[in-house]
Amino acid sequence: MDVMFASEPPTKVSSIIIACGWLLQVARDDAKVKDLIGNLLKFLNLDPLTVDTKWVNIYSFVVPNLLIFGKAQMAVFLLEQVVQIREQTLAEDNQDRLSSQHQLGRAYLDNGQVEKAVVLLELVFQIREQTLAEDDPDRLASLHTLARAYQANKQVEKALVLLEHVSQIGEHALAENHPQRLASQHNLATLFWDLGRREDALHLMRHVVGVQRKVLDEGHPKRKYSEEWLQDWEDEMNETKAAENREI
Repeated sequence: MDVMFASEPPTKVSSIIIACGWLLQVARDDAKVKDLIGNLLKFLNLDPLTVDTKWVNIYSFVVPNLLIFGKAQMAVFLLEQVVQIREQTLAEDNQDRLSSQHQLGRAYLDNGQVEKAVVLLELVFQIREQTLAEDDPDRLASLHTLARAYQANKQVEKALVLLEHVSQIGEHALAENHPQRLASQHNLATLFWDLGRREDALHLMRHVVGVQRKVLDEGHPKRKYSEEWLQDWEDEMNETKAAENREI
């Protein structure tokens, strides 16, 4: 990093590094992203737990990686600082502000703060619904995460309507291996299972796992998460069939 920062202003170089980091994240190279974040924070002498207003974009970049590796509490702590800064400096419909609020809603959800997640995610979607096209990835992401929040909050019918809508649009607007499309399908499968639609759930989760096995490393958290759900369901179905056969 010494070479990169030697010839250009730090803010410009860090912006380029973050842009590259987002590409790595899209490519699901999460381990490299984690190393990149650590090196960047260390080089700039930034406190990983206290957001510096000058470098707020760096902390926004840090959060998705924290969530992927299960550090929701730390993500919430950072994002509450980021959101506070952006709410003071950016307009209500500014996409950077909305993105931070959406990230915070997602972090609340992953951290078990479901009611806070619902309130914030409803606000974000209301604004994005008015300003973005129906198939815009950011609008779809807001719908998907709001559906997850409804599901966690036991608002099952609302969750089902949103997830089916998101999945339908995603099939036309997003590539088969797009993370957002796979996440929506995963959550729709879990909702099908909760509603007793076992065959629909198995069919959809098998599809998700099949795609993830093509694009994600064996140890990737999202792939392992889907595989564990599918294995649990298949085990339960096999046990049910075995019990039925014994009764015959």
